[in-house]
Amino acid sequence: MGRPVAPPSGSGSGTTPGAGSVAGSRRARSARRAKQGGQTIYAVLQRLVPLARRLVGGVKVLAWASAVSIVVIAVVVLGHGVTNLLSDGLLLVIVALLAPAPVVLWLFHGALRDVLALPEWLRNSPEMAKGHTAELAGLVADARRSSPRRGGFLGDSWRAGRLLLQAHDDLPGYGSALRLVSPPFLIAVALALFAAGFEIVLAATMVVLDVMLRLIA
Repeated sequence: MGRPVAPPSGSGSGTTPGAGSVAGSRRARSARRAKQGGQTIYAVLQRLVPLARRLVGGVKVLAWASAVSIVVIAVVVLGHGVTNLLSDGLLLVIVALLAPAPVVLWLFHGALRDVLALPEWLRNSPEMAKGHTAELAGLVADARRSSPRRGGFLGDSWRAGRLLLQAHDDLPGYGSALRLVSPPFLIAVALALFAAGFEIVLAATMVVLDVMLRLIA
C-alpha cells in the first residue's frame, strides 16, 4: 500500500497561512493612524475650541440679521407699490443674490457647533481618547463655557476657518456640517460675512429713507 498523502497546507482550518499576522498588522497600522490623528486633532482643538466658543453665537446672530435684512429690503420695495413685471423680476434677482449669505453663515454656524461637540465625541471614542483624558476634560470644559472676546470677529473667523480645515482633514467622517468644510466653502464664508454686513447696512438705510419719504409726502 502507498504511503498516505499529506493534506494540503491550511486545509480544514478555513484560514490562509499568515492571515492572522496580516490582520494583526492591519490593526496595528490602524491603531498607529488613530494615535497620530488623535495627537494632531488635539493640537488643533486646543486652538479651535475657544475660537468656536467665541464665534458660534455671533455667527448665529449675523445669519439671522442677514435673513431679516433681506425680508426688510423686499418689504420696503414692495411697500412703495412697485408691482410691474420688470420691477418684480429685478426684486427676485436681488433677493436671489442676497439669499446665499445667511445660508452659508448658517452652515458655518453648524460647523462651529460640530467642533464644540467634538471633544465629547472623542472622549467617548476609546482609541482616540487613550492617553488624552486630561486634555479632553479641559476641551470639554472649554466647549461648555463662554470664552472672553480677544480678537476681532473677522480675524477670529479667518483663524477658525483655517483650523476647521485642519480638523476636517483629520476627521473627514465627523459631523454633517464639518464635512462641508473645504477651501471653496471658506471662501464662501468670507464673502458671506461681508455680504451680511452689506445687507444689514442696506436694509437699515432703506428703512430710514422710507420713513423720511413717508414723512415728507
